[in-house]
Amino acid sequence: MVRRRSYVLVTFCCFLILVFCFGIGYYINISKNVPKDDAKQFTDIKESRIGEKEVLENSTVDIDKNNDNLKNQEVTTEDFITQVNLDNQKQRIGTSTKITFKRKYLKCGHEQEEVTNAPEDIVNYTEEELKQANPDWEIEKFDNKEVIISIDIDALCPEHYLVKEYQGEIGVFYLNPVDGNDLKQIIDINVAQLRQDDREKLKQGIQVDSEKELVQLIEDFIS
Repeated sequence: MVRRRSYVLVTFCCFLILVFCFGIGYYINISKNVPKDDAKQFTDIKESRIGEKEVLENSTVDIDKNNDNLKNQEVTTEDFITQVNLDNQKQRIGTSTKITFKRKYLKCGHEQEEVTNAPEDIVNYTEEELKQANPDWEIEKFDNKEVIISIDIDALCPEHYLVKEYQGEIGVFYLNPVDGNDLKQIIDINVAQLRQDDREKLKQGIQVDSEKELVQLIEDFIS
């Protein structure tokens, strides 16, 4: 009877030891696996957050670039509008603008002044455009009502003439042709009726250097 009880006790103790050993082994196994899983999960979370940060940074860079492009576009638009406004505010030659040409002829020293309406080829010009198109002109005054232009011409002025016989009458010729023409006018005076010395002078040609001298010469022929 005693042996039987001892056998049962020993069997029970062995069972307890077996259960205890199984529990310790299971605990150790769980302890080893859990940190690895946690570490892996932490690594995945960290990589995910890094990826999210990079996406966020790239998005921020793209937003900044777009903002810079918008700012540059706004500046360009403002510059264009400003330039258009400045161009519109510039004085321009109109069809009613009075143009004064002051011509100085270098070979005779005479000066002539002509006031006229604006020629069609310079209408709507600004001062800068007029200077660019005619670099030899000196612009003394420029606005949309009046423009004064000074021009130096290396030639004789149109008031220098040669008076001579022309087809039996008196012809007046420009020394410096105007618009390609050298004949100014024909005076209706019969040269054959003039004095001999006047006829000889007209054959050779008589030079006069002003409109006043020309009028006086014609009066001398008539008298």
